[in-house]
Amino acid sequence: METSWKKNTILFMSGQALSIFGTMVVQYAIIWHITLKTQSGIMMTVVSLISFFPMFIISPFAGVWADRYNRKYIINIADGMIALISLIVGIFLAFGVNNIEIILICAFVRSIGEGIQEPAVGAVIPQIVPKEYLTKINGYQSSIQALISLTSPILSGVLMTFTPFQTLFFLDVFTAIIGIIIVLFFVKIPKLAKTGTEIQEQKGSGYFKELKEGLAYIKNHRFIFSLIAITSIMLFLSAPGALFGTASGHKKFWRRCMAS
Repeated sequence: METSWKKNTILFMSGQALSIFGTMVVQYAIIWHITLKTQSGIMMTVVSLISFFPMFIISPFAGVWADRYNRKYIINIADGMIALISLIVGIFLAFGVNNIEIILICAFVRSIGEGIQEPAVGAVIPQIVPKEYLTKINGYQSSIQALISLTSPILSGVLMTFTPFQTLFFLDVFTAIIGIIIVLFFVKIPKLAKTGTEIQEQKGSGYFKELKEGLAYIKNHRFIFSLIAITSIMLFLSAPGALFGTASGHKKFWRRCMAS
C-alpha cells in the first residue's frame, strides 16, 4: 500500500513539474522576445502583466472549480489548452509570422491555463498522499516550485541564445503531452467522498460565496494571512532579478539584445 501511494505521488509530481517547468520557460521567453523586439520598457511591462496577471485573477476561481469538479480533467484541460496555443504559435513562428499581437494573445491564454492548472495540482496532493506524510510531501512540492521559479528564467535565456524562438513552444507542447499522459493513464486520483449535506451546500452556494468564505478564513487566521502577505511581497520584489539578473552571464544573449 505504501509503495503504491508513493509511486502514484512521484508520477504525479514529476509529470506536473515537467509540464509547469516547460510552461514557465516559454512564459519568460515571451517576455524576453518582446522586450528584445521592441526595445521598450513599456512593452516589457505590458507583456509581463499579460503573462502573469490573468493567472492571479483566475486562480481563486480555479480553486473553487477544483473543489467542485474532477481535478484530473481540470489539470489535463488546462494543460491541453496551454499546449494547443503553444503549438499554434510555434507553427506561426516556423512560417515566419512573428506578430507581437499573436504572441501577446498566446501569453494571455497560457496565463489563464496556468492559473487553472496550479490550484488543481495543489488540491490533488492531499487527495493521493496519506495524512501522516502530507507535511513532508508538501515540503517537497514547495521545493520543486522554488526550483522551477529559479531555473526557468535561466534556461529560458540560455535556450533563446542558442535555439530559434519557435523551438521553445514545441518544447512546451512536448512537456505538456508527457504531463497529460502521466495524469490520464498512470496516476490514480480517488474521487472525493462527499456527504449529502456537503453536496446540497455546494449546489446552493455560488463561486463568489465560496471565495468570500475562503478570504474570511485567511483573514481570521493571522499566521496564514502573514505567510501569504510575506510570500507575495518576496515574489514581487524578486521578479525584476528573475527577469534580468539570470541572463547577466550570457554575453551572446546581450550581444543579441544590442543588435535587435
